[in-house]
Amino acid sequence: MAFEMGDTMFINARSSLVGELRAEYRFAYRLILTVCILAGIALPEIGRAQQARVAVADTEPGQQNGSGLEEIVVTAQRREQNLQDVPIKVTAVTAEMLETTRTVTTQDLQFLAPSLVYNQVGGFAQPSLRGVGSDFTSPDVDEAVAMYIDGAFVADSQSTIQNLLGVERVEVLAGPQGTLFGRNALAGAISITTLTPQQEFQEHASVTRGNYNDLETTAQISGGVTSDLAVGLYAATTRSDSIYYRPFVSGQPDHNDEDGVRLKAVYTPIDKVKLTGSIEYTEHDSLDLTAFRQGQVNSLGSALGAPVVVGPYQLNNDYPDKNTNRGLAATLKEEVDLNAVQVVGISNYRSNRSFTQNDLDATSAPIFGGYAYGTNRQVSQELQVLSPKGQAIEWITGLYYYRQVGGQVPDVNQSTDIPPANTSTTGMVRTESYAGFGQATYSPVENLRITLGGRYTDETKTIYLATLQLAPVDGVLPPALLFPDQSKTWEQFTPKFEIDYRIGQTLLYASFDEGFQSGAFNTLAPNDAPANPEKLKSYSIGSKSDVFDGRLRVNVDAYYYNFTDLQVSIDTAGTGSGENEKFVNAANAQAYGLEASAQAAVTSNFRLNAQVAWERTKYTQFENYPAEVPSPTGGYATVDTNVTGNPLPRAPKWVGTLAADYHTEVSWGGEMKANLGWYYNGGFAWDSSNYFRQSAYELLNGSLAYTLPSARPSASGRWTVAAWAKNIANRNYQDAVYPIAFGLLTQDGIPRTYGVTLSYNY
Repeated sequence: MAFEMGDTMFINARSSLVGELRAEYRFAYRLILTVCILAGIALPEIGRAQQARVAVADTEPGQQNGSGLEEIVVTAQRREQNLQDVPIKVTAVTAEMLETTRTVTTQDLQFLAPSLVYNQVGGFAQPSLRGVGSDFTSPDVDEAVAMYIDGAFVADSQSTIQNLLGVERVEVLAGPQGTLFGRNALAGAISITTLTPQQEFQEHASVTRGNYNDLETTAQISGGVTSDLAVGLYAATTRSDSIYYRPFVSGQPDHNDEDGVRLKAVYTPIDKVKLTGSIEYTEHDSLDLTAFRQGQVNSLGSALGAPVVVGPYQLNNDYPDKNTNRGLAATLKEEVDLNAVQVVGISNYRSNRSFTQNDLDATSAPIFGGYAYGTNRQVSQELQVLSPKGQAIEWITGLYYYRQVGGQVPDVNQSTDIPPANTSTTGMVRTESYAGFGQATYSPVENLRITLGGRYTDETKTIYLATLQLAPVDGVLPPALLFPDQSKTWEQFTPKFEIDYRIGQTLLYASFDEGFQSGAFNTLAPNDAPANPEKLKSYSIGSKSDVFDGRLRVNVDAYYYNFTDLQVSIDTAGTGSGENEKFVNAANAQAYGLEASAQAAVTSNFRLNAQVAWERTKYTQFENYPAEVPSPTGGYATVDTNVTGNPLPRAPKWVGTLAADYHTEVSWGGEMKANLGWYYNGGFAWDSSNYFRQSAYELLNGSLAYTLPSARPSASGRWTVAAWAKNIANRNYQDAVYPIAFGLLTQDGIPRTYGVTLSYNY
């Protein structure tokens, strides 16, 4: 069983994966850190020298025009466009909005995009967009909400939960993106654009101090090194105490650490050729991402006599909870302007290693605990050919190649209270995907555009499985049991049709799109058949309007979804360990809803932003779902249930946001900015049976910042001090609810946090 791309499958994962992780990532970290230190020393002086001979650019895209609303430039259709000219539902978040609302992680994006619900279970991301998501927790299974960083797809669901390091803009694209973002973008896509260094010298640094002993630092420095080379360095660190009250358990961290550094450069060797490359290293060590508290009074541990305190932020574990993640990524974007066409290439490499450890009974009783090593390595190459802007027919066509090797190696430990498990399953999946795509927009008459597009995907997945006996038999450890390799190929064509018409400052549009999520093997289940691809047909109509001289922006989007072959992860025995987990296709479902947003420049200093999302979802056919119901002996038991007609999990009926921004110059000099934001979630079901529900909750956030005037009239540097608070009312809500045989595993959302940030911008 050989793996290409340099990956070797190790049966004894504890020693091999740890050794490989240390060797690879310590080297990468030291290399990047050395380069960053050298760049940090040299770049300020070089940048200041360059600044003297670089002309300051005209108004940047996204700047406010007069007293109206700012124009936001997005790349939702793989070329730069005004947000109001894009005939799909896009929520665009600028760097200024991220800072003002203190949106610091990818999970925080859900509070700015109402149709996005972003949960995580044990360190695995579970985003859901318009009720479409995935509940698989495996490094080799892609999410229904695809994530892209600088145009490159991010596969591993443990890599998508991260701090937003040096970000210029985030776009949340709702609905299947089966043509231009075709790699499993069934529900939509989260597209992150990182800061790109310019010739003009720029500096930014900040330090934040908050409750839970939160200490955060960021540093950004960029500028021209030569007339054709600009370099930027972006780094951030975060350290905070756990939000949980917890017992002392050996090997369990009591705080959370996250670090990241990115080196990015833009090189224009000749006119009409531009190369943009970056290398990034991230790492985190966390208790909070993986810790489960017990949410059931009559849990199995309690029934066996373990004292259990059931309540928010209260851990009772005796087995250490821990999550670590190390990621390395490199991206190169190649742009060549040939006048007649523009050629764009996006090359990407990404590697990720993780370690997850859980107390799966979430009590002090020595019942059940386990750990797993995850590994993921991917390469991709995309080639795009685009027509020039402004032609009667604008088109884009391209090819896409993707290769991934990923899986996990769990070792399960159990106490003598329950017969121990003596085997560990090692599973790796290799994915190879080829795709060709194209999209063309034709304007037969003025203000009318018709768009046709499609993508053909050919994808093959191969699974390699082995089991290892953990306990010796007659003093001898038996050899590993290797299972026959399984391979499956899927082919899919996803079309797109769109029509839009502009009347004055209003864009009307209607569209039909198809999307699919690739099939999935279960790396913990020998000989299990894979789940087939999930498919979605989407019909939508909408409008985008800028009225009152650009002071009011109103966007509305209505949609209808028809699902077939929904992918669902079911636990046939309710142990939560993975051995009894199966990936199945859960027949059919449908959804329909309405999203509306309004932004108003009430005055030149005062802005209001309101968003609302309403949705109804239901399974049209799903029989024999293994629902968890309370067991009289403690914990939960599995009972087959017909859930036809039930709403889909993590699909709230109502979600709304309201935000107000105010800024003004003060009489003693400088500028004051204030922000107040309100978020409401009407609640949703955690599972298909709808037995476990998240009740409605609301969050209130706010910030107040003062920017000092420059020390000298000719100086550009400015200091800002900001006080902020999130979840001001300290509302308790859940990030995960996971019923299993041992009880109700629960992870809490972030409680009230507050602090002060001091920053400097040049």
